[in-house]
This record gives sequence, C-alpha cells and structure tokens, in this order.
Amino acid sequence: MAAPMESGGVGDSGRLEEMEAKLAEVQKAKDEADAVAAALDKKAAAESAYRAHARKLGPVFYIYPLFPAVLSMVTIFAGSVVANSTPNIACNQGTVKLYIFGNIVLSYILILFYTTLLVGIDVPMFFCRLRYTVRSFVAPTVFAIPYCLTGLVWNLLGTVWYMDHAGSCETDAPSLVSMMLTEVIFFWISFGAVTILLVQRWFYNKYADKLKRKREHNTRLKKLREEDEKIEFEEKQAELDRKAEEKEKAKTTAAKKEAAAKKKAEEDERRKKFGESSGEEEEDGSGDGEEEEEEE
Repeated sequence: MAAPMESGGVGDSGRLEEMEAKLAEVQKAKDEADAVAAALDKKAAAESAYRAHARKLGPVFYIYPLFPAVLSMVTIFAGSVVANSTPNIACNQGTVKLYIFGNIVLSYILILFYTTLLVGIDVPMFFCRLRYTVRSFVAPTVFAIPYCLTGLVWNLLGTVWYMDHAGSCETDAPSLVSMMLTEVIFFWISFGAVTILLVQRWFYNKYADKLKRKREHNTRLKKLREEDEKIEFEEKQAELDRKAEEKEKAKTTAAKKEAAAKKKAEEDERRKKFGESSGEEEEDGSGDGEEEEEEE
C-alpha cells in the first residue's frame, strides 16, 4: 500500500512543478508585454511632447534661420575670396580680416547646425557611425543660445572695429572694407528681423495660451451651466412628478371616499327598505291576530 501512495505523491509533485513552470513562463511573458507596452507609452508620450514643442518652436528653428543661413553661404564664398585675395598692406586690415574670418567660422557652424536640424547627421567614423536626428528641442536650444550670444558679441566688436579701423583701409583695400560693411549691415538686418519674429512669436504663443485658457474656462463654465440646468430640470421634473403623484393620490382618495359613500348610501337604502318590509310584515301579522281573536 505504501508504494502506490508514494508513486502518486511523486506524480502530483511533478505536475505541480510543471504547472509552476508554466505559470512562471506566463508571468515572464506578461512582464515582457508590460515592459513593451510601457516603452511604447513612453515613446508615444515623447512623440506627443515633441509635436507639441514643434508647434511652438518649429518656426524658430526651421524658418527663422533660413535667411541667416543663406547669408552665411554668401559670407563663406565672398569673404574667403575677398580676404584671401587682398594683399597685406599697412592699414589695420588685420582686425578687418579677423572679423571676416570669424564670420566665416560662425557661418560654417550655422550651416552645419541648420543642416543637422533639417536632415540630421549620418557620418561614418573610424570605428563607429555618427548618427543624430532631432527628437527634442533641448539640444538645439542649448546650442543656439550660446551661439547667438557669441554671434551678437562678435558682430558688436565688428561694428566697433569698422568704425575705428575701416577708415584707414578704404583707399588701400576697398573690397575688404566693403565686405566688412556688408557683413555688419547684413548681421544687424538679420538680427532685427529675427528679433521681431521672436517677439511676435512670443506674443503669439502668449495669446494662444491665453486663448486656450479662456476656451478651457468657457468650456468649464458651459459644463457647469449644463450641469446646473440638468439639476434644475431634474428638480422641476421631480416637483412635477411629486405634484402629479399627489394629484393622483388625491383622485384615488376622492374616488375611494366616493365609492365608500356610495356603498354606504346603498347599504342605508337597503337597510331602509329592509326595515319597511319588516314593518309591513309585522303589521300584517298583527292584523291576522286581531281577525283570529274576533272570530273566536
């Protein structure tokens, strides 16, 4: 008897272990599915945030730098030709050339930055491949702020240098001075245009946020008004139902009273008729008795 019981226990334990293994596999698959779902939700949230920021910052990074990028290509081509073709003369052309070469470097950086924003980077390196695509506006903002400040300071210096040193080179190197003047004018035109667009964009975003808050406020007020109207309608409907119920109860009570009165009247009438008929019978009985007495 002990051997079969032992074999049965071993079989049950084996099935139990198999079930536990299956449950572990199911739990593992569920955890993996939950992890994938969480990753997808996180990715969807990131894409949604990127689209929301793109609606606000997209024009700032993709449209506003277009004109400065075109000017940068002109600066790279014309500045390189003019600065390298001008002979060394006695005027203060070192400062002028330094300003032009600095603008050329800034132009290369701007074109690289703008190209990265538009198409990304995919450059094969020695042991790896450099790839970058704009997924967020954090990195472009971190890069753009110091770049714009550097360009502003550099062109402020260039404006001061032009007013101080360009006069001594107007005769000996007119092309160099003209290039410097063109760079200064183009920079301040671009700076003014971009500043106006940024201020306009800021006011537009502020107005859009205000309009959104106002729309949400109106939506909440409308919802509250609808809820109040619904509650008022329900109260009126409940009052009408209560009055109708009371009226129905009054009708029912009146009908019951009328029926009871009618029934009572009928009973009184029956009793009255029954009393009259019984009185006549008594009179008939007394008359017969008198006749019998007379006969006797």
